[in-house]
Amino acid sequence: MALELGGHEDVARALCAAATITSVEASERAQQRAEELLIKAEAIDRQIDSSLVRTNIASARAISAYLAGRLVDSVDLCAQAEHMLRMASADAEYHHRFTLAAARIGALMDLSQTERAEALSGKERARCACDAQCDCRARTRSRWPLAHRAAASPRR
Repeated sequence: MALELGGHEDVARALCAAATITSVEASERAQQRAEELLIKAEAIDRQIDSSLVRTNIASARAISAYLAGRLVDSVDLCAQAEHMLRMASADAEYHHRFTLAAARIGALMDLSQTERAEALSGKERARCACDAQCDCRARTRSRWPLAHRAAASPRR
């Protein structure tokens, strides 16, 4: 019904959120379901050609890989999604950038690539401090220590 009323972008973004939530289970069945949801979101995006939807799909795919324990895949997928978000979206997508950076740093830590993780964390802090379009510096001061601690602790 939402598609009939013209809510294509909202439906596609909801499918991305559902895919990410589904991935929390980290089972093979959950990963298959998440991929099915993302394929549906991609089909909608082909109809509407929305950079916002594409970045949401890329973000959901990256976080799904991280939650499934596909850490090597998640590092590259997070980097791709972060790049897309920096190029295509406004401040409203800051939470996606933050989540992707935390997942990528967490995956690198889990893969014992601490030097890469520390280098990335410094770049992310610098990038936020230099972002003139939003108040990332204040956000970074209040949130970064939590993300850094979460990324530094091993996944169970």
